[in-house]
Amino acid sequence: SKLHELMNNYPCIGDVRGVGLFLGIEFVKRNNNLLPDSNKANYIVNRMRQNNILLSTDGPDHNVLKIKPPLSINHRQADTFLKQFEKVLKEDFMNN
Repeated sequence: SKLHELMNNYPCIGDVRGVGLFLGIEFVKRNNNLLPDSNKANYIVNRMRQNNILLSTDGPDHNVLKIKPPLSINHRQADTFLKQFEKVLKEDFMNN
């Protein structure tokens, strides 16, 4: 639910989808026409890795973040991910 909330607050997120712990976050250049934005997706993957959170991109345009946490993830770890993810979304590169 927090990822859907972030999608409403950040137009660069075009869609959040998935089932259970297997989630995808699609990045777009403009929310109104949904042009894929692989640069933003790659930027986030690299910034999150610098903070010890591993993600990857997927999709034909490599603009979807693939989130596959271990089954042993707990609420504290999920909250840590969400806080770091939103921090990266607020960085200057993300606003261009």
